[in-house]
Amino acid sequence: MKNSYLDSKTSNDIDKRITKILNDLDNPEPPLRLEIVRELLRLDFAFYSSSNTGAINETIHRLKVAGKQIIDRPALLIDAIRKWDLKALWVPDRKRILIVWSYLRPSNAGAKLMRLDIAYCRGTKQ
Repeated sequence: MKNSYLDSKTSNDIDKRITKILNDLDNPEPPLRLEIVRELLRLDFAFYSSSNTGAINETIHRLKVAGKQIIDRPALLIDAIRKWDLKALWVPDRKRILIVWSYLRPSNAGAKLMRLDIAYCRGTKQ
């Protein structure tokens, strides 16, 4: 629909911002639930109100949203592990790799992995 009150630059800017929101919502079918849009805007309003686009900005936005969602609902991390059937998880701030023990074969693999974890934490290679 053509808007006679806005110039083309402003209209294009609004369209780009709406496209960002709809892309993050996976282009839902109408009717659009506004509470979901408000929640998305609450998580990272700066990204959606900015005209800057790029891979770095989008990556920072996704990390910021994921961090806030996990802080709000820590069970999301557990749900993601179950959904994707993860067998290991890298936790960079503690320099650890968490592994599902039932996934390991009953051999000395567990002992090797523990030695690897301890060596990595100490900063040595074994």
